[in-house]
Amino acid sequence: MLRVDNIQYNVLMNKNTVTALPDVHSGKWDDMKPQPVEKPRLARLHHMSPEEAAQEMLNDLCSGKAGSNPAFCQYKAYMSSLEKEFKGCRASNFIAKKSGDYAGVYVFYLLTHPDGNTEKSHICIRNDNDQHIWIADGGL
Repeated sequence: MLRVDNIQYNVLMNKNTVTALPDVHSGKWDDMKPQPVEKPRLARLHHMSPEEAAQEMLNDLCSGKAGSNPAFCQYKAYMSSLEKEFKGCRASNFIAKKSGDYAGVYVFYLLTHPDGNTEKSHICIRNDNDQHIWIADGGL
């Protein structure tokens, strides 16, 4: 798995571009073996609506428990800063919107900060992975 800083959608790719490895010292590569997922939790995640999944993800972020949520597999490197940013906040008013140009769902919500200030925000989630569970895909 490679981390990229520039993600572009609907761009044609060729084999050379996809298979070319960056010139990076081997010490910078991380072993990304599949993480085991508890079966009862996985079964529950299969049946969640987008709003329920987003609510669980944001509740975990706000309470500092997001590191154990498989939905944040793409955010492991940023988890400590995300949990610090969301610490003590409360998310509410979840509304999912599907867009034709995106494979996932945009879930809009109202974030209330510990000082009482509120802001409208969104999280992008998708469930087109091998396990068919909702995972965070952007917006954070």
